[in-house]
Amino acid sequence: MDHTELAQKFFEKIIDGWMLADLENMVTKIPAVEGAVGNCNFPIALYIFACIEFLGFLTSDVIIPDGADNDTKRRIWSYMNSYFDNGFISQLKSYEDDFVSIFRHGLAHEFFAKAAEVSRGKSLLVFYDTDLKSLVLDADKFYEAFKFSTENLKQVISQNTGKIADKMLSRYNTLQASNFIKFLPKNVPTSTHTSLSNASIAEPIDKNTTTLPYDPKE
Repeated sequence: MDHTELAQKFFEKIIDGWMLADLENMVTKIPAVEGAVGNCNFPIALYIFACIEFLGFLTSDVIIPDGADNDTKRRIWSYMNSYFDNGFISQLKSYEDDFVSIFRHGLAHEFFAKAAEVSRGKSLLVFYDTDLKSLVLDADKFYEAFKFSTENLKQVISQNTGKIADKMLSRYNTLQASNFIKFLPKNVPTSTHTSLSNASIAEPIDKNTTTLPYDPKE
């Protein structure tokens, strides 16, 4: 199996099978009711940021390692600038300096967006609400923009444009191997363990094998 086929397998399992499937369930099975609780505005938006940051790490022109200056912001904008539709990017550009800090960092570290709001069912991806007097990110439009971007990424992978397939596989495998070296030995129980039978567990790699599922050496 060549690199392009392996990257397509990665796309089908992780991006289509996990990222988009989870998002589609949140968006379509939890209808937004204006003024009601339980609309999942925050979880949808934060989950999309997590997906975009991860894919930005895998696809950026130059690798952006953990701990690099503004690593999260750079990864997110690298992905969005490369794969988001120009119409969505044009809505974001006015807020480029603060977009990640306000929404991603706010939701991840302070629960709320920073001096801003998250909506569902609005017509624009991001806009200034004159009644609320605050910036608003619409989770449904963010989902639409992200889903569209994955179709662009899928096309690029199929053609291995800029050796994107090689890049993604190499970075993904290096990342997972590093995580296992750093964290798995510390968390292996020395005596007993609890079996999670029938649990739904999404794992990036099979811990029972020595070969990563998207190994570029295959």
